[in-house]
Amino acid sequence: MDEARVGQKGRTGFCCWVGGERPCGLGDRGYEWASIYGAVRPATGEDFALVLPSVSIAAMSTFLAEFAVTIPTDTPAVMGLDQAGWHGSRRLRVPNTLTLVPLPSSAPELNPVERLWLAPA
Repeated sequence: MDEARVGQKGRTGFCCWVGGERPCGLGDRGYEWASIYGAVRPATGEDFALVLPSVSIAAMSTFLAEFAVTIPTDTPAVMGLDQAGWHGSRRLRVPNTLTLVPLPSSAPELNPVERLWLAPA
């Protein structure tokens, strides 16, 4: 399971500028972020994703609840998570069918979702 924030905050035009300095010009102020929550089953490549407006304990709880609906009630599921603060919060509502397992810090190669973000579209 992992999250990714996507959105665009760029300049209104392109210009060449001196390296290390910020170019003058208008910035695009009309932007919004969206956070993609995703889970993947490593053996089959099955995936589940949810686009939410923010990253928070409430959003994570929503994702886990929606993900648990896709799992048969008699099937337990183990979900590997990185060390983000909201993954281990006591306020996080974890469905009974899910078991959350924290992955070691700085080990993205253990998280199968990390490879999905790198896949070409």
